[in-house]
Amino acid sequence: MPKQKITKEMIVEAGFDLVRQGGMERATVKAIAQQLNCSVQPVYSYCESMKGLRQEMTQRAAAFVREYTAARLRPADLFRSMGQAYPQLAGEEPEIFKLFILGQRQGVDSLKSLYRQETDPRLAEVIGNQLGISLAE
Repeated sequence: MPKQKITKEMIVEAGFDLVRQGGMERATVKAIAQQLNCSVQPVYSYCESMKGLRQEMTQRAAAFVREYTAARLRPADLFRSMGQAYPQLAGEEPEIFKLFILGQRQGVDSLKSLYRQETDPRLAEVIGNQLGISLAE
């Protein structure tokens, strides 16, 4: 039987799956290796530190949240549909929701920087138009 080639993407995805099942604490090197049916050596060879691997799994979770919410947005009612997507995410993917909402973010030190980092700048204009208020308001 040929040896399976383990890639960094496979490691991050296996870690992400473990996070979905039981939170970041569940995504250990040993558990990721078991998930991939390999030794811990490939995991260690691709990941310089557990901190770096956790950051990559957190980025994967953020991408998942963006995809999840985008799939539930209704163009005619963006604001409301976005607001409804987050509680739905919390119910369906509680560990991802906790990681995304409660997780510490790099470079965020205020609500303004959070807004700039995590939202589409066009969203405020769309919401304003739907609600009949100016962008400044």
